[in-house]
Amino acid sequence: MSDSEGLTTLPDGRFAVAFDLSSKILVYGDDSNPKRIDLPPNVNALTGNRGVEALALDLEGRLIAIPEPVPKQAPGVPV
Repeated sequence: MSDSEGLTTLPDGRFAVAFDLSSKILVYGDDSNPKRIDLPPNVNALTGNRGVEALALDLEGRLIAIPEPVPKQAPGVPV
């Protein structure tokens, strides 16, 4: 659970945290147990220091995850 990189507040007041080394996003807020967001396989395949680096919300409140670096042949990135 190390190397947290991205953080954003979700529309419902919870927090999403991205972890770069393990390519995962956890949502905190409802209780003490974070909930993991399922990511597409191409994002889960990012390893080392190439996972999700930044999080943001679009104008409709959808979570956007951006890896570092963005793969050249990565359909659907950002996620």
